[in-house]
Amino acid sequence: DQAIALSWTDNSDDESGFAVERSAGGISGWIEIGSAAADQSSYQDSGLDCGLTYSYRVRAFRAADGAYSSYTDIASAFSGLCPLEAPSELSAVAVSGSRIDLSWQDNSSGENGFTLERIWSQGSEWLTLVNLPGDSSSYSDHSVSCGQSYQYRVRAFNSISGYLSAYSDPVTVESLPCLPVVPSGLTGVVISKTEVLLSWAQLEPAGLDVHVERKLPDGDWSEIGAAGVGQQSYVDSQLSCGLQLGYRVHAYRLSDGMESAPSVTIDVALEPCDGPAEYLLYLPLIAAASDEQETEVSQGRPRRR
Repeated sequence: DQAIALSWTDNSDDESGFAVERSAGGISGWIEIGSAAADQSSYQDSGLDCGLTYSYRVRAFRAADGAYSSYTDIASAFSGLCPLEAPSELSAVAVSGSRIDLSWQDNSSGENGFTLERIWSQGSEWLTLVNLPGDSSSYSDHSVSCGQSYQYRVRAFNSISGYLSAYSDPVTVESLPCLPVVPSGLTGVVISKTEVLLSWAQLEPAGLDVHVERKLPDGDWSEIGAAGVGQQSYVDSQLSCGLQLGYRVHAYRLSDGMESAPSVTIDVALEPCDGPAEYLLYLPLIAAASDEQETEVSQGRPRRR
């Protein structure tokens, strides 16, 4: 409960006492809340609600004849800020490997801010993550790392009065696992009028499939197949000659179904249907050759045929 102390100057010498009146607005609704004995010049009004302004006036009275003096000037005072209630219902949701969304219930009316604190799974102390404006009830933490556990708590504050609420109950959440690394080194080689050989660099760590997507000039991306764990190539076959094609690949982790962002896009042009039957071909190493006939030797590099 709040209290307001009143004081005045006693200008009478024959009063029986002083009547103290109070109004919530200072204009109307005056009620007598108590009295002070003769020659007293102070009164304490207690049991008030916090966060409100009260107005007062005082007049002397004489019991013998029921006479009253005129009122003092009106004086007003603020009862004081209300204690801050702790936020409740703090919740945390992992949206991605780099974002956690938090929300809570604001239970105070006199705060002008909230302090959100966080402790990392490998940390040892609470640290201030951010100070938020009054009436805030949510925040998105974009400073987390994938696959890590974090703990949060929040409290209200009033920077004018210095009041601090108690902390909310803490909440623990783990950010989503890290995405697989994006495949690199994607290349595409035409090996016939209707086939394209795609290849990419070896993926780390192990345990990743590669999903292959293809796009026609006026079409959307669509998945056309996958290469198993450890494979570094894929042949797109039974195509129509003369097409202009786009390709990209994603790494896919079997253990949790997480997929990487797409690789860089490459464009491949198949030979025209009525063009010469020339295309790139990968040949194994040919070790035998005769004096009469020259045989081209390939170390896995393409040659025209």
